[in-house]
Amino acid sequence: MLKITETEASELILDSYLMQIHTTLCDRCGSGERYGQLYEVWVHPVKTPKSGYKEFRPARGALKDLPIAYVDMAEQRNSVCSDCVHTYQTRNNQPALPAVSAQAWAETLKRKYTPEVKEPKVARSAGAAGIPAPTPDEL
Repeated sequence: MLKITETEASELILDSYLMQIHTTLCDRCGSGERYGQLYEVWVHPVKTPKSGYKEFRPARGALKDLPIAYVDMAEQRNSVCSDCVHTYQTRNNQPALPAVSAQAWAETLKRKYTPEVKEPKVARSAGAAGIPAPTPDEL
């Protein structure tokens, strides 16, 4: 992978857009879903023609009048889709899981990524376990 310096990174220019088209198929019912992800393609005015360096960033906001390339990504398979889950819940009279609020999800992520506080382990003397502690001569 080609590395660029911080100075070169600040010289990148927006060259075009790339739309990745994703297709997922359900293994259970065979239904499919297609969705796209749009990226900005940033290039270095001098290095890119020689090296082919490109940087992809998620597109945000209004698009500029630049070319858009489309790429079909490899098909992905899912063991179950949302339609199958809904059908299963309806057929078996199971309540749908409640939607999670953004705040509850943020709290879950915070708990997940906050390091555990571990209690320091304190050495016990051998005498506490019923075994006589060694004398200084035995050490």
